[in-house]
Amino acid sequence: MRVTENRFIYVFSHEEARRLMVSLEREPLTGYGRLRKDLDLHPEAFVRLVYRLSGYGLLRMRGRPGPAARGRGLAVQLEITPRGRALLQVLRRMGEVAKASRHELDASTVELLTVA
Repeated sequence: MRVTENRFIYVFSHEEARRLMVSLEREPLTGYGRLRKDLDLHPEAFVRLVYRLSGYGLLRMRGRPGPAARGRGLAVQLEITPRGRALLQVLRRMGEVAKASRHELDASTVELLTVA
């Protein structure tokens, strides 16, 4: 990961990153495989997304207690970090401002700035 990259810009510009973080905010400690399927992401794309967001300190992985997933090693769960929650709040505030200014902005801009 390049040092010049900005976590806010990355999450702002990648819908799949926002969707993943919102999913984790709603349901903490979600299983890795289930999340990937829920988000309908290719396994490699999902791994890259998780790697990038965890590198930014926005989510973390934890080993799940109990038996390993299908004998393939440690079962992994993901959770959003406090930094990730704070970033989502900033994005939501931006969305609120965009909605309040909807008469000055076009609909696609308001939609882009809206986070679930």
